Amino acid sequence: MSGLPTGWVGNSLSRLMDGGLFIDGDWVETKDQDENGEIRLTQLADVGEGCWRNRSNRSLTRESATRLSCTYLDVGDVLVARMPDPLGRACIFPGDPRRAITVVDVCILRPPDGSVNLKWLMWFINSPPMRAKIEALQSGTTRRRISRKNFGSLTIPIPPRDEQRQIAEVIEEQFSRLDAAEASLARALRNLKRLRAASIAAALVGDWPEVEFASIIKSLRNGIFASRPTKNPPGIPIFRISAVRPMQLDVEDVRYALLPAEEAEGYFVEPGDLLITRYSGNPSFVGASAVVPRLVTPTLHPDKLIRVVVDRAKARSEFVSLTLNNGIARKQIESRLKTTAGQVGISGSQLRSVVLRLPPLATQQDIVEDISWKLSACDAEMKGIDIALRRSQQLRRAILEAAFAGRLVPQDRYAGLAPAGAVLEASVDATRRSRGNETEVIGKAEVSFD
Repeated sequence: MSGLPTGWVGNSLSRLMDGGLFIDGDWVETKDQDENGEIRLTQLADVGEGCWRNRSNRSLTRESATRLSCTYLDVGDVLVARMPDPLGRACIFPGDPRRAITVVDVCILRPPDGSVNLKWLMWFINSPPMRAKIEALQSGTTRRRISRKNFGSLTIPIPPRDEQRQIAEVIEEQFSRLDAAEASLARALRNLKRLRAASIAAALVGDWPEVEFASIIKSLRNGIFASRPTKNPPGIPIFRISAVRPMQLDVEDVRYALLPAEEAEGYFVEPGDLLITRYSGNPSFVGASAVVPRLVTPTLHPDKLIRVVVDRAKARSEFVSLTLNNGIARKQIESRLKTTAGQVGISGSQLRSVVLRLPPLATQQDIVEDISWKLSACDAEMKGIDIALRRSQQLRRAILEAAFAGRLVPQDRYAGLAPAGAVLEASVDATRRSRGNETEVIGKAEVSFD
């Protein structure tokens, strides 16, 4: 490999494993498993990106493991997932109270003693450049994977042993700080979700008369079937099913349907209409509703969405949506869901019979105005947290890219560790320029690299 940092050499992964262990896990069928077995069978789900997830609960007997000539895992083995998602993620096996083996779609790397730093190797496999190489060599149609032969053929740049250790230490130091910031953000996100739910619950408390949904609407109609709508024009804009989420409509989530004007007539939505999800693979989204705002371009609703025109002399669309998505009305909707061929659905007739508590119009208006600013504030904070979490992931990638380009620690092994702020500057400089000279803040937690 040309252009390597001083002291680094290129070698294939399989050659790096010479004298060690480089094999796939074991082919263990369901018939070979025994829930009372002494041997743990670890799964793809256990292998995370730089972390052991410990999610599976499969076993087999020692006799079955012997009959199948299984390979037992050792503490410190580097495990690599040969299937998504994501493909090529790697972690170090921390050990288990029981003897353990793994499945065939996990590759086991056990370098010869002292030949390579295990944490360095794991982080290198998780780095963006290595992931790109793994992605390029994947094969298969329905189940994408990389073969061990192709994986082993990849050439990797190997720094001196001392530098490997330093690289791994700096990566883990920086990642631990990002872990702490992300944990803080996760707590803040949970608190915001609880606050949001509590605000909605408080808004819907009242001694109001009960009415059937059918009594406060003018019409309820399924959408139009459009065969293979396209991402771009020409065609008539039509909402995707994913555009509707509880009390939220993404007006930009559309496709374009090539339909005659006469067929499309009657399926265009209007401001104040309710769109309700009729079918979805996710039960949480079935029956979810959102109010249509004023649209720049006339837009259709598809057959898996229901358009409801609310009688505005009786109800505010925004209040009806708030009620349908929460509390007693939502529980009624959930009780009416039906599953067919893997899809969960609800019919218009089932929605018509849902019972709502409905205050006077003036009270509905007051509730809508009060809850709108509260939810907007929560949503803005949640969006900020989401942006911060995505920036944290970008920083992780930048750290790994710097590490395996020789920019994370000094090339002079006697110079000691370089300040992390200096070595990361080149990697995050473009990000900083795009945001001006602002300090990198992830939520309320400031991530400093000095």
